[in-house]
Amino acid sequence: MIGIDRSVALIDRARERNRGAAFVSADLLTWTPPEAPGAVLCRGVLNDLLLEDERRRAFEQFSSWLPPDGILLADVREWESTAARYANNSKNCTTVRNDRCELRFETETALNPDDRLMLVRERYVGVVDGVEAEETYDFAMRCWTKAEIRDYAATAGFADVQLRAGRQVGIAPDRIQVVALR
Repeated sequence: MIGIDRSVALIDRARERNRGAAFVSADLLTWTPPEAPGAVLCRGVLNDLLLEDERRRAFEQFSSWLPPDGILLADVREWESTAARYANNSKNCTTVRNDRCELRFETETALNPDDRLMLVRERYVGVVDGVEAEETYDFAMRCWTKAEIRDYAATAGFADVQLRAGRQVGIAPDRIQVVALR
């Protein structure tokens, strides 16, 4: 098993948690595995690909890694469900307290329907081990449509593509589980 991510920090954390796997800091759009895996698991990554070329390239890469009968298992945010989820509840605030900290996490999500974008602002405010902390992060995610997934998968050479709503498979209701056979 090999895990890849562009973030060196996330790869280091993964190594600490799972000593039995190999981990590589790399870009999935250009990386080539040392040998063909029987399956590819991709969770929470494809929404970060904003450009059409990147999204298409991801499916091409997965297909190129897999042997015939290899399996892709992924999940992505689906646009219609995401738009419905955030239409009336675009803000969230959670506070965590323990012996060492009090930390408030705020998130606000704006939607750009023309591009199916989620524009997210996350803010952390609090005190951790006596030190005041305040950080704000802004980022975008692009949701998918079922037609887009099917098109990119078919173009990349996947023969059988099954899409399941998040509620059907026990994941977030605004997600789609993708199971594609090479």
